[in-house]
Amino acid sequence: MYPEKGYENCYVCSLRSQYVDYAAYELEERDLGTLAFPLNGVIFLLAGLLRLAGSERVVFVNNWLLSTNLYPAGLESQVESIRDRLRGDEPQRAIVFRSLNETCNGALIASLKQSGFVALASRVIYLLDTPSGAQRDRSNFRRDCELLQKSGLEVARGEQFEGADWERAEELYRKLYLEKYTALNPHFTAAFFAAASSCGFLKFVGLRNGGHLVGVVGYHRCEGWITAPVLGYDTEASPQLGLYRQLTALLTLEGERLGCRIHRSSGAEAFKRTRGAVREMEYSYVYVDHLPFWRRWAWRLFGRLLGRAAAISFRRLKL
Repeated sequence: MYPEKGYENCYVCSLRSQYVDYAAYELEERDLGTLAFPLNGVIFLLAGLLRLAGSERVVFVNNWLLSTNLYPAGLESQVESIRDRLRGDEPQRAIVFRSLNETCNGALIASLKQSGFVALASRVIYLLDTPSGAQRDRSNFRRDCELLQKSGLEVARGEQFEGADWERAEELYRKLYLEKYTALNPHFTAAFFAAASSCGFLKFVGLRNGGHLVGVVGYHRCEGWITAPVLGYDTEASPQLGLYRQLTALLTLEGERLGCRIHRSSGAEAFKRTRGAVREMEYSYVYVDHLPFWRRWAWRLFGRLLGRAAAISFRRLKL
């Protein structure tokens, strides 16, 4: 997967958008007082390094354009052949694997390191070992399930969705991820949702109120894991309805039904941890040895700076 040339793109296909534009957005959303100035300086430095590295001149491997990519088993045995093929076909492009963590991708990470890939710390993520029953020991999850049972909303599966439901699903997703949050998130459409459901790439489950869709979650399944890149709900509904709580409970129940662990992606730390999820660091890995020396230097310095910042942030999160 080749990103477009330029610096205005979604973070799932642009390292510049992921590491610079999204960081700037997060900084604007938080009142950090006097810390804002030095942090803006750090973002400016990272932006300069990425420009020198040619960060948009990359080829992504196994990038499904979702917030989290899940990987098929056995890919670790193909890393060297993938690397050699791509650096021959695209000698001016860095080679990137996104969405890697030790729990899900330990063998693949080891192979990437052995093959000369550089680690780029990405974000803190949360993983739920659903088959272990960890969530059942958490009172918050049990209360979420009780809310789901007593809310009076109807659970609707994507297999029964019709045209208007897909349009509504797009609206719910857009209002949350693009309007409430940021346009740097993926711009999914009703047509994409319908096609992804039809071919089985995404499975959908929603909540109806009087036949009207008020919440939806769409998840992808691979190798015993599921992740939900699609979530949307009526942001104008009463908070007492707890739509987010109900939808995340639905996702966990899907994990239980399928016997799958859940990659809960990033954000909402307290919410996810009180429902049994465990924190872990996520990385991208990039191969740059075939690039001009100044681009290699910029990539490697960028990776070291990210590693230092990630170590500090992760230690603070553990406090």
